[in-house]
Amino acid sequence: MVRRKSAFFLIFSAVVIEYCIASSPDFNPYEELGVSRTATTKEIKTAYKQLAKEWHPDKNRDEGAAEKFMKIQAAYEVLSDDQRRQDYDNYGFTDQNENRPQGHRQPFGGFHQSFFNDFNFNFNFKSNQAGSEARHRLDINRYHSQVLPNSHRKPYLIFVTADWCFTCMQVEPRWLEVVKDLEPLGVGISVVNSDYERRLIGELGISRVPAILALLKGRLYRFQNLNNINARSMKTFLQNLFPSGLVTMINDHNYEQFLNGWKDNKPRSLLFSKKSEPSLLYLNVALENNVRVSFGFVSLSSPDTQKLREKYDINTYDPTLLIFREDTEHYAYRLEASGMQTGAVRDAVRGHYFLTLPRLSSQAVFEQLCSISSMTNKKFCVVLITRDTSSHDEARAILREFIEENSYSSNKVRFSYIFESTQSAFVNALTKGQNILDGSKLQIAVIWRKKSTRIAYDWLEDGWSGNWEDADTNKALLKKYLDQVIKGKVLLPKESDIQDLNDEEYRIITEIVNRITGYFSTFMQYFTSAHWEDIFWLAIISLLAVLGVSLCVTILFLRNPVRNAPERAHRNIQRVRRDIQETIELCELKPSIYEETVMRDKTNLFVLLLLVDRRNKQRLFESFLSEVMPVIQRFQRIKILPAYLNLEAYYHWYEELQVIEETSTTFGREYSGQVVLINGYRKYYSLFTPQNVHTEGVGQANGAIFGQDCLAGLSTWLDRISDGSLERNNVENWPELNPGAN
Repeated sequence: MVRRKSAFFLIFSAVVIEYCIASSPDFNPYEELGVSRTATTKEIKTAYKQLAKEWHPDKNRDEGAAEKFMKIQAAYEVLSDDQRRQDYDNYGFTDQNENRPQGHRQPFGGFHQSFFNDFNFNFNFKSNQAGSEARHRLDINRYHSQVLPNSHRKPYLIFVTADWCFTCMQVEPRWLEVVKDLEPLGVGISVVNSDYERRLIGELGISRVPAILALLKGRLYRFQNLNNINARSMKTFLQNLFPSGLVTMINDHNYEQFLNGWKDNKPRSLLFSKKSEPSLLYLNVALENNVRVSFGFVSLSSPDTQKLREKYDINTYDPTLLIFREDTEHYAYRLEASGMQTGAVRDAVRGHYFLTLPRLSSQAVFEQLCSISSMTNKKFCVVLITRDTSSHDEARAILREFIEENSYSSNKVRFSYIFESTQSAFVNALTKGQNILDGSKLQIAVIWRKKSTRIAYDWLEDGWSGNWEDADTNKALLKKYLDQVIKGKVLLPKESDIQDLNDEEYRIITEIVNRITGYFSTFMQYFTSAHWEDIFWLAIISLLAVLGVSLCVTILFLRNPVRNAPERAHRNIQRVRRDIQETIELCELKPSIYEETVMRDKTNLFVLLLLVDRRNKQRLFESFLSEVMPVIQRFQRIKILPAYLNLEAYYHWYEELQVIEETSTTFGREYSGQVVLINGYRKYYSLFTPQNVHTEGVGQANGAIFGQDCLAGLSTWLDRISDGSLERNNVENWPELNPGAN
């Protein structure tokens, strides 16, 4: 039975990861397997076997083991396939057959071929999908789930075409040449057929075809000159859309200021090129990675860059990429012209996301530097507790020197420091509220992150003096202690629960300014690029709308004197309150929420839990909310928490609750649509089974498909909460909610 369950788990993992690769721009198969870009097939296979053995959920019970194992599976699938590995190296993504948007059926496709070809009419009719591969085709679901979110990390070009469009046929060959040149530079490519994607065409604001749109940071820009479609014009078009401050222009006068800005916790990337402005490739990499790295550009054609060229020995004819950390005199990485390709530049930047001694400035940084690790392969995080003051610069410099002198593997030990003032909750979790910064020495904590919110740790016994006189003694003591911890000779005895770190990099004023600037640029782009007849009609419609609204307001004002204003205001307030009450938030039931609302509940809370699988999730949500909303409105005195549970991850919990001895072979899909009403305090639950269900095909793997109103009758069933007539199933102890648990 165990082997059988393991086999099904592996099959399910492969399916899930295929989806994750297509939707996650951060996925790097080389990093997941811990191999270099030049690794051989044998090295990749060896690394995969070791990691798979360590992280297999049947052997590793740590939190996050299942997710880590699935990422390892996905990485191996990419790197073991020569074509998919090449796609990732060139474009940063792989072609996922499962996630390709399905091409639309062309009802006249055969007619185009047979009728005109039989009569030798060379009209070259096609289905007008712009000769694109399936991965380029765009529908409204893929637009919202993938393209729109990813546009904050890279630009997209969208070609809008149609059947029976002669102009589209003329534009198509030039479009394909553009795709061939720009896609390797990291530009996303999409094609929309306006005959079959009416809703999407409406959202894109397209009134005529063909059309070419650029999508960047969630905003659309239209390319006007369709008679001048070529790689150069499209590059210029895209380059003008990038934020102006994304890449800093560097010369002999400001390079020191740029390189010395590393105290913002970002390494510096500096590209030298004889071009006068950054290339599209470099802009794409900067957009994708600007949260972690600052980007600069040096034009070698400028006379103000001679000092820089001589200082760093730059070839004036070919582009050179340098990456700096804290040491502004010596670069940490150099990439010459021969390796200046999209994949190589991206990997060079990603491989230098952090300074030699980075600051724990956000939860995202903490996740990457202090990742969860298993008992059999512990990873440690060394954290220096400091204040945001120049008096602690010396202590940080000594630790930085220690890191450079000792080549600890980043897969085993990561070093960082933290500001006590901005991350007080995290520091208090370690110090238990004690003030550790008032003494003559600072403190260093060595951390092993066992779970997402649980750590084991201990302090360096003699602290960290922070002055050069005691530097050698401090470094020797730290090295001795770290070596003992890594070898397992010394354990970390203290444990604590931690909260998410504050995001020090977030600035609300900057966010507001960026949004206002974006809206203004969008308006100006539309105003300067739209056809004048469109602007004329828009102005006419706007004028009529203003006049109509003014007339309505005048009539209402005359009919309702000012003395009725307080009554109207009161009615408006009541209506707003009703609208707020009608908004229901459906939360996902995860282990932390389950423990609080079910296992430890003392408030007589009802958890109304919907079991869903990925296939029927959206349809079940719609039916569930329509049934539950009126019940919650009626029973305002009864505390009800609407929630849902992903069966693929937690179906074992339902089987244990129901005492189902024969475990599911479809990862719980047959339980989808069940609604469980849980009272954690009184330790009972009631079960509702959906009615409008039918199966597709033969075999258990196909699961169930839910029709509209699939949860009809749920509201009537819930009405019985008030009179206590629901059938109750008592439980002695609530089962644990663990992902992938057996």
